[in-house]
Amino acid sequence: MPKVIREAVVRQSHKSVTAVHQAVRKTNAMLVRSIYWFNQKTDIRLYIQACVVCERDKTPNKKSTATMGHHVPFDQAPFCVVCAFSAAILNSICSTI
Repeated sequence: MPKVIREAVVRQSHKSVTAVHQAVRKTNAMLVRSIYWFNQKTDIRLYIQACVVCERDKTPNKKSTATMGHHVPFDQAPFCVVCAFSAAILNSICSTI
């Protein structure tokens, strides 16, 4: 089968309304039912890797690292609030005794 026809067959089976940009395994399974050529799966994989729509919609394989946000020095923020709150409680307790 000529390469031009192979590409047209893969394009049609990958982009058709019923296929809706399936992955390599499903596209190959659909094509094998009706037609086969040597290195068919490789041709399908290469075509799908070059598909702009699939590349845009594909989810990334790597997990994204969470950003820790704004860096606050250890000796500030939360401890100042706790110390101020504790001092206020201690002062109110001592003043009532």
